[in-house]
Amino acid sequence: MTKDILGIFITEYDSPAKADGVITSMKNCPHLVVASTSGNIVSMSFIVPESLRWWFEGPAESPELLGAKKVDVFIINEIIHPEKFEPRLPKTMLNSPPCGTNCHECPMREKYNCPGCPAVE
Repeated sequence: MTKDILGIFITEYDSPAKADGVITSMKNCPHLVVASTSGNIVSMSFIVPESLRWWFEGPAESPELLGAKKVDVFIINEIIHPEKFEPRLPKTMLNSPPCGTNCHECPMREKYNCPGCPAVE
């Protein structure tokens, strides 16, 4: 069984409008557990397989990947509940990620051999 980890992002954007746009684009991410905004600050929590740890570490090192001014990430290695997380996949697989990202242009895809979004066929 694959071990899952929790990543909590606290991200600062240039404006509340940009923060709201990020929440709107990420709301259907299969890995998203919860998201919120407060002014230009976005808080999001994601659960991913441990093999995708870089998914949390990359934006912390390079906030520009998210179009952010600053990204703080907290990684939780031991999730108590849920015991097994199932990504929220759409009823019909998509042609592109629900967040609008073009995975083929993402520099992290090649660097970490990323399989791409699980919501895309």
